[in-house]
Amino acid sequence: MIRARHVAAGFVAFVVGLSSWGAGAQDLGTVRVGVLEFGTVNWELDVIKHHGLDTERGFTLEVQGFASHHTWRFAGCEDNGFLLLRNARGNVATLHASWTEWRGYGYRLELYGTEGFLRFGYPPLHLVHGRRRDGKLRTRRYLFPLYQVLERLRGWEWGLVETLERDLAAWITALGRGEPPPIDGHDGLEAVRLAHSARRPPDEAVDGTR
Repeated sequence: MIRARHVAAGFVAFVVGLSSWGAGAQDLGTVRVGVLEFGTVNWELDVIKHHGLDTERGFTLEVQGFASHHTWRFAGCEDNGFLLLRNARGNVATLHASWTEWRGYGYRLELYGTEGFLRFGYPPLHLVHGRRRDGKLRTRRYLFPLYQVLERLRGWEWGLVETLERDLAAWITALGRGEPPPIDGHDGLEAVRLAHSARRPPDEAVDGTR
């Protein structure tokens, strides 16, 4: 079975092949391609356009970005979202939310550093933590079995309500003790800023976030 990613990879190989021709080749005209506005294929085509590899090799590459909202059915609310993040220290992380996976909704967050990594995903809810110690990478997995059972019995909406209730309870407890809350308005603002940054061009980074 030929998958969409195989077709996309083949097309990128074709475009890269054109780009590898020597400068001064005959005029090959315009190559038009429509791709999702995120992901590896889009990045590779953007590199070709950004460095002028197409016109230098005798053709013009026109890229048409596409997005879909067939699942949510709200204009401007895309079925797929992808973020590449980098903080001031140079740490890199990726975040992907998708409604178009064949298994349904998917949410993934990955953080990688020189001494370890952190992977979080849903569904099913899971957390993988890896840390380098004594030259060896030690990995721990958290699968939250009780949460898995309750979610299937009560529905995915229960998980949203349960999370909100626990956040509010922790916030109230911290205020009562005169301690900083674990989550505050600044965290919510950062989450909104990250979501908005996903619609910005790659060269318009937001405070180190790309």
